[in-house]
Amino acid sequence: MRVTINQILIVTTGMAIDGNDKTAPSSTPGLDAEHAAAGSACLGCHQLLDPTRSILSSTWSWYYYPQSDPALMQQKGLFAFQGVIKPVTSIDDFAATLASHPAVPAAWVQKLCYWANSTACDVADPEFQRIVGVFQSSNFSWNALVKELLSSPITTHTALTATTAESGEVIAVTRRDHLCAALDDRLGLTDVCGLDANAKRTQSPVPQIVSGLPSDGYGRGSPIPVLPNQPTIFYRAGLENICEAVAAMVIDAPANPSMPNAKMWSSAQPNAAIADFVSTVMALTPSDPRSAPAAALLEGHFTAAVKSGAKPTAALESTFVAACLSPSSIGIGM
Repeated sequence: MRVTINQILIVTTGMAIDGNDKTAPSSTPGLDAEHAAAGSACLGCHQLLDPTRSILSSTWSWYYYPQSDPALMQQKGLFAFQGVIKPVTSIDDFAATLASHPAVPAAWVQKLCYWANSTACDVADPEFQRIVGVFQSSNFSWNALVKELLSSPITTHTALTATTAESGEVIAVTRRDHLCAALDDRLGLTDVCGLDANAKRTQSPVPQIVSGLPSDGYGRGSPIPVLPNQPTIFYRAGLENICEAVAAMVIDAPANPSMPNAKMWSSAQPNAAIADFVSTVMALTPSDPRSAPAAALLEGHFTAAVKSGAKPTAALESTFVAACLSPSSIGIGM
């Protein structure tokens, strides 16, 4: 349960019990006095960890059945972490105390910063603090936070921020969750990567390939996510195979009842398809100076493929793969 409490604190506040917290609890219910005796090196962590853990042990057994030990049931917890000290007598009390912790707003803005920017934002950045304020004033609306952060110069780099000045602009590979969300959203596909455990798997090799791609994650006990940002030959090969599989779904393909909103392109209208590849797959709007050169390159790719003997369907599929593997498609921060 100490592990569980520490993970709960990481998820909610973005911080772990690490020995640096100067919070002094008023009492220490549940303290392991033998392991963390007064004056010992272990006391600093356990005087915060054990009392907070007590709310779990008074509710559940060590194997998470309802607690039946009278001594443990009567031993209520004391939340003590990062300046907040509050008695908790139930799981509901514990949840309410966590939700009202002053570290929560900034922690969740920072989590989204990591996801969007592939690196941390500077918490002292005035723009970061402004976004935290918007999150709080919106009654912690997740949609409001996403909109505010993704349109902010802290992410778009359209203006200099303290975060950019400190960390620069990180260009990272499109990790699994970014890639799968983009494929579904841009192409109208339905869980093409098979990430929804409750949904029926698509009949394609994509889910199997995706399982080997780098993804966002956390190491046990670490408040900082593990974010693979650099490409490898395995990543490049996996993406090419995914793009080829998706191309077969959207080029001259029969309608798929499981994906009724999927975009479809015909090799009989290659120019219209290529225009969509640029704007939809490569995410380059017509006003982007890269848009016209990208279209010209894809048109040249299609023409060369047909001249070399490829059938129009295969040529357009190959053109789709070229767009799918473009930097603006497989990179974050472009």
